[in-house]
Amino acid sequence: MKNIPLLDFHYLENLQFNHFFRIMKVTTFFLFFSVFCLMAGNSHSQNARVTISKDNARLEDVLNEIESQTSYLFIYSNHVDVARKVSVNANEKPVSEVLTKLFKGTDIHYSMEGTHIILSEKERNESTSVTQQSKRIINGKVTDMQNEPIIGANIHLKGASTGTITDIEGHFNLEVPENATLLVSFVGYAPVQINIGNKKEVSLN
Repeated sequence: MKNIPLLDFHYLENLQFNHFFRIMKVTTFFLFFSVFCLMAGNSHSQNARVTISKDNARLEDVLNEIESQTSYLFIYSNHVDVARKVSVNANEKPVSEVLTKLFKGTDIHYSMEGTHIILSEKERNESTSVTQQSKRIINGKVTDMQNEPIIGANIHLKGASTGTITDIEGHFNLEVPENATLLVSFVGYAPVQINIGNKKEVSLN
């Protein structure tokens, strides 16, 4: 019986195995590198500290300074008075501590969502004509023409001072009376008026 050499076959098989093994090593490296970068970014965001010394400055200037020293981005509605004069003296202080002092005694509430800091008005009593009506919570979502969420869209209850803004996923919820009308506005878009009726959820794009 004639012997058939298998050297070429084994050589080809080893080449294919080595090539596959190299691909696996490179893929694993990039996977761990991406996870490490993501964790490092989140850690930096959560532990961000700022050094600011301003006296009788506009709130907007202080917010801009925080943005320049961190990866945070502020989102707020037109109801937030960013022209208000404030004083701050912080040396390597956490952003949350600085914001707590900035908004202490005001009707502004802040919430941190990833690298976004959302400023909004705290709940307060409305006019008698509104408070005497039966209220309920309306949930909604605002998206663009590509169905991408619009962050920071201003949602305002017509005829009252109640309002909110959309979160990083375009969602919002607001307490409204029966047959309420919402006014939705965002920079670069024409304002839209929505009659709620008996709806519990609304979607706008």
